[in-house]
Amino acid sequence: MSSHKASTRKLYSSKWKRFSLWAQNRNIDPFSAPIHSILKFLAELLQQSSAAATIRVQLAAISNFHIGDSISNLMIHRLCRTFLKGASLLRPPFKKPLFPWELNFVLSHLTLKPFEPSSSSDLKFLSWKTIFLVAITSARRVSELQALAIKLPYLIFHKDRVSL
Repeated sequence: MSSHKASTRKLYSSKWKRFSLWAQNRNIDPFSAPIHSILKFLAELLQQSSAAATIRVQLAAISNFHIGDSISNLMIHRLCRTFLKGASLLRPPFKKPLFPWELNFVLSHLTLKPFEPSSSSDLKFLSWKTIFLVAITSARRVSELQALAIKLPYLIFHKDRVSL
């Protein structure tokens, strides 16, 4: 375990302690617990609404201390991999949007400086405004909007054009 960072060692130790207590309460040696006992423990975590990622970390921690069985790494055991795949399907990760925004707020700000008046606005801001208005009116899916990025290297301003 010395090959792990201090934060990983601390995390694995706490996860191992949780499994050890669970196993000892059932008269199971945590170091040599059979696969079916480990999977039962993980299934209980899943029933307690633990996220699939949490269960994956728990199994990695157990694997780090476990010395039983002929499989040294429980993460590659066929039954464990199948269990983790099922856990991921039952508890898919929740992905928050990058940032929430209000269309009316954005549109109202496009009528202010530095976007207006267009006769005195910088080409960069006019380009941003045009790109945004074309994208928001022509995109059929949110994923099409997410594909647009205004950071280098995805958006490059040249003297005579803009590359997206």
